Amino acid sequence: MNALIAGVLLLASLLPIGEAVADEAADFEQRCHMEIARLHVTIEAWMAGSIPDTDEAYASFSEAMADDFEIIAPSGKRSNQKQIIAAFRAAHGSRTAGFSIAIRNIRTRMVSPPLALLTYEEWQYEGGQASARFSSVLLRDDPARPGGVAWVHLQETWLPGLSPADRSL
Repeated sequence: MNALIAGVLLLASLLPIGEAVADEAADFEQRCHMEIARLHVTIEAWMAGSIPDTDEAYASFSEAMADDFEIIAPSGKRSNQKQIIAAFRAAHGSRTAGFSIAIRNIRTRMVSPPLALLTYEEWQYEGGQASARFSSVLLRDDPARPGGVAWVHLQETWLPGLSPADRSL
């Protein structure tokens, strides 16, 4: 009987640890959702030219990408961290007035700190037309990065009928 009581007491003492782990995962998941929104606000402002072309503004994007970051664009083209941040730097002010990005349907597929896998839709509007892609992103907890999260991997796929080749409102 004493061994049973000792076992129950041991189990009960571990419950707060389980709650702390659950709270940590929930906090990380929330930061991942916020980071997806934050980064796309930066992308929109940078490409529209509504923020200055400065190292500080650029860092809001470039510093979010992990050193081992890779993106697979809807076309299938693969780019590493150095390639994508160089292309982003060159894209400042490249979009027309009225360019905007909307993020929709963020879904958490898996959270296991320090990693999380999420999906979302990215809708871009420009010149009375829309394009949209479905994205899967792997994020890593990294307090040194903007938003406290590093982008590790991004896979994008055009939504049916909404690629630039066939987009319209």
